[in-house]
Amino acid sequence: MIEVHVTTHSRDTALKLAQEVLAERLAACANIIDDVTSLYWWEGQIAHEKESLVIFRTSAARADALTGFIAEQHDYDLPAIIRHEPVTPTPEYSDWVEEETKADK
Repeated sequence: MIEVHVTTHSRDTALKLAQEVLAERLAACANIIDDVTSLYWWEGQIAHEKESLVIFRTSAARADALTGFIAEQHDYDLPAIIRHEPVTPTPEYSDWVEEETKADK
């Protein structure tokens, strides 16, 4: 199983992205964490923003498609799409993720 996380500028954007990803079966689930405080360098200055964090769980077979989809749909110039692999869930949870991300489902 692979986890992919990305920040968005609002909860509404995070919800929309998560729903689109799930509809495409690119992830089995998405967790949204609101009110993340992000500080980062941007255009020569330190930016300070409130964002929402989306954590997706997907299969190895769908991870590339997921990250590509996020990159295409995201409204940031440079979204922070972070991929963690492999992660080690219980075998039952991993089986569920595999089943729910089948492209032909």
